[in-house]
Amino acid sequence: MPPGLGLLLLVAGLSATMSSASSDAIAGVSTLIRDLYVLATGRTPSARNVVRFSRIALVVTIGLALLFALASDNVITYITRMISTILSGLFVSAILGRFWPRYNWQGAIATLICASATSLIIIANS
Repeated sequence: MPPGLGLLLLVAGLSATMSSASSDAIAGVSTLIRDLYVLATGRTPSARNVVRFSRIALVVTIGLALLFALASDNVITYITRMISTILSGLFVSAILGRFWPRYNWQGAIATLICASATSLIIIANS
């Protein structure tokens, strides 16, 4: 491959990765502020605290992502492990939510935690 074309593909790949990372960080901050904060306190943050809490949530989200990335040997392993960890809980939640009428949000949270923990245990076991 000519170096110019290789450079172009590398820049395009990095641009796509940074765009996805930015979107993921925004989604993480939004979830922490709009869902978990409200779940923990019972109210939305006041207008004067939203920026401060958003910055704290951003540091927490990026810090967790960095810890997960540093624990992996390569990008492909990292992606496959994260997908298996996250989607295992989402799959079980989707199936139970579709076919079990009494399945509620507390069950969904428990399902996500237990399925993700099980996936991490399986990943840690060689």
